[in-house]
Amino acid sequence: MKMRNRLLLLLLGTAHSLNHSFFLVLPPLIPLILKETGASIQAVSLATAAGYIVYGLGALVGGALSDRIGERSVILLSLGLSGLSTAIMYGYPTIFGLAIGFLLVSVWASLYHPTANSIISKVYVNDAAAAMGVHGAAASLGQAFTPAVAAFMGLAFGWQSAFLLFGIISMAVSLFFLGTAFERSSRGNQSRYRRGIAEAFRVPEMWILFIYSIFAGLCFRGLEFILPTFLVGGRGLSIETAGLASSLVLAFSIVGQLLGGRSADRMGGEKILILSSAGSIIALLCLLRFSSLLIGIVAFTMFYGIFHFAHQPALTSLVATHSRQETRGAIYGVLFLMVYGVGSLSVPITGYSADHMGLDFVVMLFLAYSLVTAIVPIFLSRNRKQRAIDCMDH
Repeated sequence: MKMRNRLLLLLLGTAHSLNHSFFLVLPPLIPLILKETGASIQAVSLATAAGYIVYGLGALVGGALSDRIGERSVILLSLGLSGLSTAIMYGYPTIFGLAIGFLLVSVWASLYHPTANSIISKVYVNDAAAAMGVHGAAASLGQAFTPAVAAFMGLAFGWQSAFLLFGIISMAVSLFFLGTAFERSSRGNQSRYRRGIAEAFRVPEMWILFIYSIFAGLCFRGLEFILPTFLVGGRGLSIETAGLASSLVLAFSIVGQLLGGRSADRMGGEKILILSSAGSIIALLCLLRFSSLLIGIVAFTMFYGIFHFAHQPALTSLVATHSRQETRGAIYGVLFLMVYGVGSLSVPITGYSADHMGLDFVVMLFLAYSLVTAIVPIFLSRNRKQRAIDCMDH
């Protein structure tokens, strides 16, 4: 890989890390928000649900906008304005301020993914999955510190200060994109973008990948939201320890991203998706059933961090395999709509279930989602083989 391309991945990895950090700041702060505002878990989940959903919906806009104004401008706007929006939560540390600020952060953050993944799939054609893995791992390296830093910042200066800290960092990093030139898609071709979205739903393999993405998103978003609260309220850990556990998951995700990317190029993305889901199921069972709390949590952080995150480079590279380059930005927009838009419905479901049926019940929901993701890729493999046979027949 050329030095220029390595620097591009490093810069994008940093942006990727900050993009996700806004959502990783919230979970370890939920116990503090509950204490300081007197709200319920369900109220916090409803206050932030719109932001989570918009984060997925905005992916469709991100692809179209990058066609009009260029990828560099989209990423600069995404980082800068999402960071600026955290000032609302800092100025109005209430449930209402959280809802408005989190929504605006999500609107701008939503523009990042289809733009960045489209660039990577075009620049790193021969090793797309490995490059996706590096992109994800670079982000995970920064994200690994986010929950722990957020917990300590929240305890020391108030929950709203943690959001502002990452907002300031995001605005500072956005300045590095002012002098960065990206490969650009042709501008203003909205009809091509619409055709790309329509094309995504005409390919049988894409339907299977979208179904996988929805259930992977339901598990990931719900668990990301509730994990620190589960450890504090359901297992009696301190806020600091719960934040540290969340950080350890993301630390192990670095290994998962790198292994997933390299293995997908060698073994095939379908097999990695199945292995990833199987590992996630084992991790969730460790969280629920280990008689020793410490061993259960350590086993969970290792298995979930490595296996769950291994699916991400495999999934994005499979999308590139089953799509044309000229419509890939649109198709990535649809993919991230499924993961972060539809998948974010898990947040209000999780909040309601935690308040009415208990925290252990919520983890059993995540097990059900993971079981679906373990089954769906089997049909993708069969369809891929059948597609090859059909091509030979013609």
